[in-house]
Amino acid sequence: MGGRKYKLNLNKVIKNIRPVLFSESFPNLSYLGIRSSEYANEIAAAIAQSSFIAESPIVDNLRVLDLSMGNLTDEGLEVLLDCPAIQNLHTLNVSNNCVSEEFFEQMEQLAPPDCLLIKDFQEPIVDRNVGISRYYALYE
Repeated sequence: MGGRKYKLNLNKVIKNIRPVLFSESFPNLSYLGIRSSEYANEIAAAIAQSSFIAESPIVDNLRVLDLSMGNLTDEGLEVLLDCPAIQNLHTLNVSNNCVSEEFFEQMEQLAPPDCLLIKDFQEPIVDRNVGISRYYALYE
């Protein structure tokens, strides 16, 4: 039952931010902060997907993308960095997530060359199936 609730919540989150990601609302947005999200990987994938699907995706105009304080992992960050439009960012904040140090070492060539990458303090990866939950800083 928990998996179904997760999927329903995820669908709701993506549906709620879709107008922003696909430039249906705020087409000139230059800062997007989706912080403290338990769906950080899925949001990163939706941002990357929007660059291929939308007529004018949000990442074309973004200068700052802040996905800090969530549970973004290596996989989510890799999907995001594979999106060509990410190269236009001035700042990418992925601090206080669950990205491995090994991934950061490997991604030096993937990171946008003129982009400030903020990657301070990464948590160990959390396994939802074990029942361990991540404490999100913004929940206080």
